[in-house]
Amino acid sequence: HLLPRQQEVEILQSLVLRPEDEWLRHLYAARLVGTGPNPIADAAAAAAPVQESHSQGEAGPGSGPSASSGSRRSVVSPEYPTPMLPPALAANGCALAAQATRHYRSGDYQKCYTVSKRVLEDDPYHLGILPVHIASLVHLEM
Repeated sequence: HLLPRQQEVEILQSLVLRPEDEWLRHLYAARLVGTGPNPIADAAAAAAPVQESHSQGEAGPGSGPSASSGSRRSVVSPEYPTPMLPPALAANGCALAAQATRHYRSGDYQKCYTVSKRVLEDDPYHLGILPVHIASLVHLEM
């Protein structure tokens, strides 16, 4: 990633895609660098109230009193971007790696470990998942 986060967000928001190709925006949005709010994911959550109620029903580090503060991370489904992708890509290693990274950044190390372990079981050579997988192992003291 050579662009600053804000420029990445602007480029993603400016993409002109057909409605059936909107999943591509979400796949790239899930991989945004940085730990700040993800406006594309937040917009997807606002457009899909089912995801909002799903993520608020879960207890964990991403929910609770701080969830309604400025970052609004808990509005986005913990499974993002998987619900926005075509079924054939839902189990894709890159999509699951983005999901594991999202879990790690929200402090849910157990879910991060579970998802990253699944990626490594499916593809032991998926090197992009190793940083969050190893970091989650350290946090979980495994």
